[in-house]
Amino acid sequence: MLIGVASKNDEALVRKALERPDLVVNPQHLFPVEAHWRPKIESIRRTLDTWNIAADSVVFVDDNPLELEQVTAEFPQMECLAFRMDDAQFLLDLRDRFAKRAIREEDVLRTASCAPGRLCASPPQATARRSIDCSRALMPS
Repeated sequence: MLIGVASKNDEALVRKALERPDLVVNPQHLFPVEAHWRPKIESIRRTLDTWNIAADSVVFVDDNPLELEQVTAEFPQMECLAFRMDDAQFLLDLRDRFAKRAIREEDVLRTASCAPGRLCASPPQATARRSIDCSRALMPS
């Protein structure tokens, strides 16, 4: 499973939020992380290209109904879920839905497709965003 972040927010605030010790997901396992004020569908399109997968292989989770509506309109084949704030069961449901019982050859190949040390492209016109090292983002700590 790959987890990316598309945030409409200031990059510094997002990076600070990802430093919190109580996060369920290790931030080093998030790739790509895009934080800017441009439309999320642009970030999602780049993420699909980076991961080399079709929209029907992705589940988009967001707490903003407008963002969910825009993503559904742009990517009708993508499943969109409303994040349920203060609902621990939602996180358990996601875990049960996506947890891997075994790692397949396809999983190894997809992870290897982002070679260690290769820099991932920054979004256009997001000059403040620094590239993220793929190996750091995808490899367990």
